[in-house]
Amino acid sequence: MASTLNPATLEKLLHPIQEIRVRSLHDIDSTLRRALWENVDIGVNASVLFKNLIRWFGHVPLVMELTVLEIMSLLLESKYGKEIVTFFTPTRVIKELMKIRYLTGTNAKCDELVETIIKQVERIKSGSITSISTTSSMTSIDLDSVANSVGSLKLDATDLTHDEGKPAESGKSKRTVINSFASRWKGDDSFYTECWDVQDSNVVGTGRVSIRKGYGMLLYLVESFRKRIRQRMLTVTYIPVQEKRARTQISLGAFVYEMFKLCIDQLKELSNDVDKLASNMILIVLSQTTTFLMTEHFSDQQKIPAHRFGELCGDIGHLAKHYRQEWELDSKKLFTRTRYRITMQILLDFVRLWQKEPEAEDEADETAGAGGRSGTLQYKFVDIKLSSSAHRKALEHSDRVWRDECLIAMYDYPLRYSCPEMYEQLGTFVDKAKAPLLDILMNLKEKMIPAVHLLRDTSVNAKMRDEHLLIMGSEAIKTLCLHRSIELVRCILKAVGNCASSITEDEPLWDIIESITVRLLANEDEEIRSEVYEICANMMKEFIGQLDDGAILTRRGLLSSSAPKLRAMGIPLSLQILTEITCFGYTSSNSKIRQCAETMLLFLCNSKAYLREKWTDVQEILLPIAPLLQAAAIGLNETKLGRVVIGMFHPDFGLPWLDILQGNLRMLFHIQSGIREE
Repeated sequence: MASTLNPATLEKLLHPIQEIRVRSLHDIDSTLRRALWENVDIGVNASVLFKNLIRWFGHVPLVMELTVLEIMSLLLESKYGKEIVTFFTPTRVIKELMKIRYLTGTNAKCDELVETIIKQVERIKSGSITSISTTSSMTSIDLDSVANSVGSLKLDATDLTHDEGKPAESGKSKRTVINSFASRWKGDDSFYTECWDVQDSNVVGTGRVSIRKGYGMLLYLVESFRKRIRQRMLTVTYIPVQEKRARTQISLGAFVYEMFKLCIDQLKELSNDVDKLASNMILIVLSQTTTFLMTEHFSDQQKIPAHRFGELCGDIGHLAKHYRQEWELDSKKLFTRTRYRITMQILLDFVRLWQKEPEAEDEADETAGAGGRSGTLQYKFVDIKLSSSAHRKALEHSDRVWRDECLIAMYDYPLRYSCPEMYEQLGTFVDKAKAPLLDILMNLKEKMIPAVHLLRDTSVNAKMRDEHLLIMGSEAIKTLCLHRSIELVRCILKAVGNCASSITEDEPLWDIIESITVRLLANEDEEIRSEVYEICANMMKEFIGQLDDGAILTRRGLLSSSAPKLRAMGIPLSLQILTEITCFGYTSSNSKIRQCAETMLLFLCNSKAYLREKWTDVQEILLPIAPLLQAAAIGLNETKLGRVVIGMFHPDFGLPWLDILQGNLRMLFHIQSGIREE
């Protein structure tokens, strides 16, 4: 059984058919337990799995809730626990667990498990905040005004129905909600933000119905707010401390902060392709809120506090990481790729606000203060010096996730051409000195030009001379690890075979031919190396076959006494090439490479019969590597090449006496007694 989960299985947890959901849950349960036991990677994003487990409780009827809670507890107890809590935030996780406790009702075992999971979250939270100390100030809330506001609300009765079709006791549920409000508001500041969490027991999973409409209203609010600020129609947006009134004042920085937190938390839940419209609307709200924050009419008192700014940078960075991991797990989800790019753009725009120099900020501030209508402002912008040093310092000490995501995005080569402006901005947040591979990536276009020309311009290549093909091929080989084109290898080796027999060692092109052949034979990709050995063996077979037939006069001319030294037999022959074939080709674990290398070495060692006087040219190359050839070919097991190499050092073969003596002397030290006796 495999120990890694399948992303498709996670999606089936949300399937409308109960049987499919149950089968997927069983599969995830067994696979996850095995993966955690063997301490291997589960193969999917743990945050996505945890989110889908929470969504399990939105189905009716609710089944196997104990199993789901046990899996959630296992995830939090594993190495993925901190990542999950960091992604969703402890408050969000505990909030969802309280909803689950409400949905499971009076089940004592489920209630006990939920309590255990809450303690796990709190333990992870206490462990993560020990290294970070931040200070935050809370604005007091006027509880009397809150009470009056809630008291003035009129709750209209609604006709709710159970799943079985029975009418719900709307009056009783309404009284329960009102009693809950009344019992919690007095003396509790959190009531103002948490009272809306009280849910009706007959309504399950209806929160997603109007997400798009709700964020559409928020978008209208942001645009209206931005327009009114630009037109200087908000006369009271900041009240100095000495003039503080009893009622709570408007804080633009807090408004932007809450909007970002609300949108980011909601986006973490809407990761499926089903929620495309809702995700689009939330991303539009985030983008417009960033634009709202970039307005020049903000005063220093209305900026987001430095520690909150660093917190938001970390949250957006985690959101970008989440979308990137989803894309890496399933590259077919093109919508996830789009969301990743939009999130990265929002992150860059948000961080870029505080990358300006103080002088530029002051100048922009004076320009902003000079405009606008007089008599409508409670303070003058020119009297306030905007200093973002605290925010830049907060960036340096903030979560490193957003910086890591910027660096990873720099390695995203397609992003460079699909979003050139974004890619250029990324370079300002990345220390290129710590990323040497970026220089290679930046110059990749120029390095890929030779390979692109050879692969694309087939009609032009047919008319191009072999010398030009070899020069371009020498550059194209440098990027072979990227495109891994077998067709390019065949094109280059064909040009090598055409030029090898007509070029001497003194010509400059010989060094290029030799370098190309050695680099292809030693390529790190085993598939390419196997193809190269096969092509070279076939080229040598073709050369030998033409000599045996005696039908081609050009081949006969190569063997004449007036011809230059023989330095090619289909492929170039040199010490480097034969050393590569002997030491790494013949000893390769790949059977195809080994067989092709043995074929070429057999052709060379047995070529005395048909090369005639030109055998001495081959002999000049073979004798320097004779020790390597003996060590590789004469092993513990008897082989065809081993017998041929032993026969070469027989006195009747015709090698120089000194070489015969040295070769036999080396074989006297062989481990096998039979070879020593021979």
